[in-house]
Amino acid sequence: MWIKTEKQRPNDQQVIFYYFEPFNSYHKGRYSKEADTVYSPHAFTSMIPEVPYWMPIPPLPEEE
Repeated sequence: MWIKTEKQRPNDQQVIFYYFEPFNSYHKGRYSKEADTVYSPHAFTSMIPEVPYWMPIPPLPEEE
């Protein structure tokens, strides 16, 4: 479920999925509480006003 950043921020250094509004695209990144930004693995940084929604990445299923 998507969470509005204006209501709740991720935990510091939490890896998340986020919606990048300027390009109408979705990405995986790590949230920095100190900078209030999301950093992607591709060195792309998004400021929180450009990231209106985020969600935690669910854990992988356990092997059966």
